[in-house]
Amino acid sequence: MHARDIAVVIPVWNDQRGLTETLRTLRRLKMGQIIVVDDGSHPAMRAPRAQILRNASTPRGAGWARNTGLAAVTKPYVWFLDADDTLHPAAIRALLQDLGTTPFDICLFQHHEGDARPHPHDAAVWAAAGIGVGIHPVAPDMRPALAGIQNYPWNRLLRTAFLRAHGIRCSETAVHNDIRLHWHTLLAAQQVIAARHICIGHRPGRLSAITDTRRLDLHTALRETAALLPQTTAWQASFAAFTRDVLHWAHTRNPALFAAPPAAPAITGRAPIRFRLVGPHAHRTPLSYPDLQPFWRDHLQHCPTGAADLHIIAHPLDAAHAPPAPLLLLSEEPFWDLLFNPAPAAETVTLPTGGGAATIPQITHSNSAVFTTTSAAPLPYYPLTEARFAATYRQLFTANAQLAPDDWRAAWPLRRWHTALLAAHRPAPFHAITNADLRGLSAARTALALRRAGPDTLVMGTGWNNAPPRTPDWHPQKIALLNRQARVVSAIENTLQRDYLSEKLFDALACGALPLTVAPDDHAARRLGLPLAILLPPESDTDRTLPPAMARAMQQAQTRMAQLWSDQALVTTCRQRLFDALLPLIARCA
Repeated sequence: MHARDIAVVIPVWNDQRGLTETLRTLRRLKMGQIIVVDDGSHPAMRAPRAQILRNASTPRGAGWARNTGLAAVTKPYVWFLDADDTLHPAAIRALLQDLGTTPFDICLFQHHEGDARPHPHDAAVWAAAGIGVGIHPVAPDMRPALAGIQNYPWNRLLRTAFLRAHGIRCSETAVHNDIRLHWHTLLAAQQVIAARHICIGHRPGRLSAITDTRRLDLHTALRETAALLPQTTAWQASFAAFTRDVLHWAHTRNPALFAAPPAAPAITGRAPIRFRLVGPHAHRTPLSYPDLQPFWRDHLQHCPTGAADLHIIAHPLDAAHAPPAPLLLLSEEPFWDLLFNPAPAAETVTLPTGGGAATIPQITHSNSAVFTTTSAAPLPYYPLTEARFAATYRQLFTANAQLAPDDWRAAWPLRRWHTALLAAHRPAPFHAITNADLRGLSAARTALALRRAGPDTLVMGTGWNNAPPRTPDWHPQKIALLNRQARVVSAIENTLQRDYLSEKLFDALACGALPLTVAPDDHAARRLGLPLAILLPPESDTDRTLPPAMARAMQQAQTRMAQLWSDQALVTTCRQRLFDALLPLIARCA
């Protein structure tokens, strides 16, 4: 691909210095067409050897300016820039050379925000999509996930005829006018390419300088974009996660204009709800763990005795131990719902109680967003329940992240076991049923352990070889047993559900092993920002030596995990997100 095939469109308002520097770089690159749209600057901008379009009246915004510039493009490809961003000519030339004659509607590339490294959020999304060095076609089923990168217009080259054929344009809102362009291009494109070249450095801050009511145009931009989306789960889920994140971002920067997420206020302003946990599984709810109490104690009051506004059970069978209504099933365990809940995706469920059958409200993985992770809060529920998980992972992942790919390769042949499978022995067909969006994996997991049995395989768990019941110290014991002792560790859950992820995946990686997983495209494991090569399917036939590419993927995975679990603010955010979703649902039942 040649620079002469690219038209560059630059909106500018009162930034002569930034524009001059950008134009100087573009001329050195020999871009085929340079269009400057001066959106009401005073004095008017100077743009020697560039085509300049002027709005002499009140500024109309970058979206209008980009649309105006696009209409004047005569080259096959267009690149939307901001006047104040930093271009990296060597990376741009390398990108064009690597593209060669490869056809595309969109070519996405990376950027930094001042430190010369890829933006961490985008880097995590790219890693999750399995995009490595070079030019990568992006399959249609990966595009909803890749849409999670930041919605900027200048981190991509776009084919001009493609934009015009689909009527693609920017929103003409005061702010966030690039959201529509970002989503519409990814939705409509036939050929999407991703490249890791860091071609541009962005100077943050100009957008957030707008603090008046123009910021409310965000809602208009979101509505315009939502109207373009197909009614498919992957795209709807991706845009919902983006919407939550950008509204949270807007609230943190301008709380006077943007209300906090509505979940918490829904329970504020009333006396604390008195609740009682009942039944043999009362220790297994989000309200049962001491480390999570700070997130609900201002709204709820646990009453082990005396009057209660609400009785809460954790397991469908615990209804037999519960007093009469009001009663709520609050289930943290999809495995219990798989086997014992007749309708886990419904808002209510009919269960046998001591006084006969009763229809009660329920909160499960299948019928609520309580346990759903997002790109801003990717850590799943169960490892957040106790601080010891985060402490263990922080220590192990920090140490593992110091190892280079060659270190992993050198240690690989020295492992005691090739495969370790620590899970309960559950061979019965009953454990392989499906129920709503739940699918049992225990029987297949047991069969896998039997097939892999051998001298270099560790099989352990309840029901195997008269193993003792799990002790309160089961987690540190597991880590001590496996740490850097196995090449592959099973992280297969007992139940497949898109938002269900326990400690197993983190344990396998923390112990320096490749995890065996069942993780379809929309699964929570794929929202963590891990290289996809790390997530091994159950039947993977791995080598006794670690290939160089897998060693690099292991290093990337360990670095990503160290980032996540060392960020205490992120751990707090993930816990808060859970209770922001949970507390209004409890209030509705009381």
